[in-house]
Amino acid sequence: MLLPLTNIMTTDDSRVTRHPLQSKAHSKELLRQRLLSDRKARPISEQEQMSQRICTALTNFLQSYIQEHRVKIISAFWPIKGEPDVRSLVCATQLAAVEWALPEVNQKGQPLTFVRWEPDAKMGVDVYGIPTPTLKKIVQPEILLVPCLGFNRDCFRLGYGVGYYDRTLSQQKIMTIGVAYSHALQAWQPEAFDQALDYVITEEKLWAAPNR
Repeated sequence: MLLPLTNIMTTDDSRVTRHPLQSKAHSKELLRQRLLSDRKARPISEQEQMSQRICTALTNFLQSYIQEHRVKIISAFWPIKGEPDVRSLVCATQLAAVEWALPEVNQKGQPLTFVRWEPDAKMGVDVYGIPTPTLKKIVQPEILLVPCLGFNRDCFRLGYGVGYYDRTLSQQKIMTIGVAYSHALQAWQPEAFDQALDYVITEEKLWAAPNR
C-alpha cells in the first residue's frame, strides 16, 4: 500500500545501510556495483509493480504542484538498467496540461539538453544509445525527473558516475524530483560536485531535501 505523500521524510531511517568509507569516490563506486547487482537480481514483475506505485505517487504530487506553480514542461527519462519506468505519466489525464521532454546527451562531457517528447514520437538514440525523439525541438523544463541508482536521506543522488545530471544542475536551476526504488536508500557522503535534489520519490515515501 502506498504511504501518504504528506508523510515527507527528512530524518534518518532505520533501514539505511551503512558502509565503511575508504575514499568517497572508491566507496561510491563499490556502492554502485552493489546496487546495480541488487537491481538486476530483482524480478521484472517486482520492478513493474514498484514502478506503477511510483507513477501513482508522482501523479498525485505533480498534479497539485503544477497547478500551484503553473508548470508547463516536465522532463521525464527513458528507463535503462532496470530503472523505474515512469513513461506512463505522459498519458496521465491528471497531467494533461503539461508538455513532456526527454534528456539527451548531444556531446560527451557537456550538460544535458531537453527535447520535446510525445507518446507517438519517432525515436532515435543519443550518443549513449538511449532513446530520444528524432524531431529535435529543444525545450526548457521547469521540473526534472531524475533516475536514481541510489540516494541518501539528504536527497543526494547516486548515478552511474558520468556526471551529466550534476553538470546540468550546476548550470541551471530546475526543480528536481529523484525517482528511485525504496531499497536504493543508502548512507554515503556526497562529493563537492554532487548536486542535491529537491525531492526523492519511491514506491513508499516522498523524501524532501533539508532545505525544502
